[in-house]
Amino acid sequence: MGSAQKLLALSVFLVITILAYLLRAGMTEAISQNIVTFMSIAFGFYMTSVAVLSGSGYARYLYGVVQKNRRGIHVLRDYFRVGGLWSLSSIAMVMIYTIVSRKDVNGYLYIADISGQHSAGIFSVDLGSLLLSCLFGIVSVNFILMTFIFNVILDNLVASSVDQS
Repeated sequence: MGSAQKLLALSVFLVITILAYLLRAGMTEAISQNIVTFMSIAFGFYMTSVAVLSGSGYARYLYGVVQKNRRGIHVLRDYFRVGGLWSLSSIAMVMIYTIVSRKDVNGYLYIADISGQHSAGIFSVDLGSLLLSCLFGIVSVNFILMTFIFNVILDNLVASSVDQS
């Protein structure tokens, strides 16, 4: 990934994490199931995209494109690698969070051992909320990665139509 894409992904992660923490976002079993389902579909999207692009003329075209001493196909490979790893990591983290959590009276999941205020000097942090907020941030980065790959697929569509004309 290029530095602009990394900066965008990091920015999305930080903004969503901070907003989720400040808004005290919570997770229910239904939300966790929806996230796992979405991330599974996203991973399937990545795998299908790899299969579609691997035999295309666009992959050969990207091999010939060199920018900053990197071939375009290697950049694309990095998108798929990072996107796939983040999707699988998100699935694993949500599943682990769901397994080790308890349900409160409102149906929200929390980790009993770390939830509640913890002080470190002048700062007071709810570690359970912080962990959950980071999880929401990580899931949000998957949307950015999917957007990058979706744009590559659209470029493939255009390149394929030019090759056939």
